[in-house]
Amino acid sequence: MTAVTERLDRMRADCVAGRALEAADAIALVNAFDGVEQGRSLDQGMGLIPGWRQARAREAVCGAGLTAAALHTALTRYRAAGFTADRDAGREPDGDKRVLFQTLVATRGKVPSQVTLRRWLRSNNF
Repeated sequence: MTAVTERLDRMRADCVAGRALEAADAIALVNAFDGVEQGRSLDQGMGLIPGWRQARAREAVCGAGLTAAALHTALTRYRAAGFTADRDAGREPDGDKRVLFQTLVATRGKVPSQVTLRRWLRSNNF
C-alpha cells in the first residue's frame, strides 16, 4: 500500500513474534509517541494519511473475488466465530479468512454494509 503502512505491518509482525524493532522503526514509534504528547494523534505521528484504514480495507476486499453480498455474509460469520480469537492471539489466518481478517482489522472489527462493499468493489481505485 504505502511505505508507512508497510512499516506498520513490519512493526506488528516483529512485536507479535517477540522480536526487537529495527532501529528506524523504534525511532519512528518514539517520535509518534512524542507527537501524541504534543497533541497529535498516533496516526498523524506515524505519518498516516486520513482514510488509510478504509483504503486498506478496500484493498483487501477488491482482491477477494467475491460479490458484496458474499463478502458481507462471510465477514459477518467470521466476526462472530473466529475474528476476535485470531486478533487477540496476534495471528493472521491463511487462505480465504486472511482477506476477512485484514478487512475487519482495517475497519476496527466493524462489518461494512453491502452498499459500502459494493461501492469499494466498483471503484477499485486506490
